Amino acid sequence: MVDYLSPEEREAYRLDVKNGKLYDSEGGLFDTRDATSVHSNEPRAIFVMAPDGSIYVSKQQRIHRFHHSSLVAGDSVAAAGEIEVEDGILRLVSNKSGHYRPLAEHADQLLELLAEQGVEVRGVTKDYV
Repeated sequence: MVDYLSPEEREAYRLDVKNGKLYDSEGGLFDTRDATSVHSNEPRAIFVMAPDGSIYVSKQQRIHRFHHSSLVAGDSVAAAGEIEVEDGILRLVSNKSGHYRPLAEHADQLLELLAEQGVEVRGVTKDYV
């Protein structure tokens, strides 16, 4: 059975942008070098971008328990996939999500939103399927 987060619980997974860098919900620089992805075996976090532009991430996945859909309780998303981040700097974005099966355009929406918020997205690797 897949776990779904309540709106209150998902706040612990919120990704914030400050001064062009990505921060976790506790205010620390987000970094995925200690993350585990079941899709790519790379140090990537899963992400979803809700229709309102809120971004939620998790460094851990559990097969049959915690997935992209867990972050928003199965609701619709504007984008989903994986990200690689080092010391708050976005290095890679993918559209790899087994549940949502987003197109490349959906992952590009994430990059557009982040660029609007001051994140440097030129040079970010796109690992699209």
